[in-house]
Amino acid sequence: MTLREPQTPDVTEYVENIRQEEMLPVGSTALVPVRTLANITGDIRRSHSEAMAGLSASAAKAIEAGEFLLELKKAVRHGQFQDVVTLDCGLKLSTAQVYMKLADHKDELSQLVAANPQTSRALSQAAALKFLSSAQQKKRGSAKK
Repeated sequence: MTLREPQTPDVTEYVENIRQEEMLPVGSTALVPVRTLANITGDIRRSHSEAMAGLSASAAKAIEAGEFLLELKKAVRHGQFQDVVTLDCGLKLSTAQVYMKLADHKDELSQLVAANPQTSRALSQAAALKFLSSAQQKKRGSAKK
């Protein structure tokens, strides 16, 4: 006999720990709470929200790193930047260039986020670069006309 609704989320975790410790087979007839559709979809929504927040934080931190890299570029002598980035910062030069590009276009990205609040939740580094690339192509296309 199985329960249909777990009493608390802790019960499910507790029973799962017991199952693992006692090596109960998954199909055993032990009294194990069943996760409901609402539990599962709630967990999916929470995980997705955390993933989107992580992507957004990633872009923000990349921009921040880019700003520091731009500051570094001004602070070191000509020809030293690449060595400092790779040796002291532990970054590949291509990564540093991406970060600096995002920092250089921070205002454009802010406009994108302001125009579409949904975008701010999922603005990853890749999405930001894609946006900047398409914006630059549009500028080149209108300049040719």
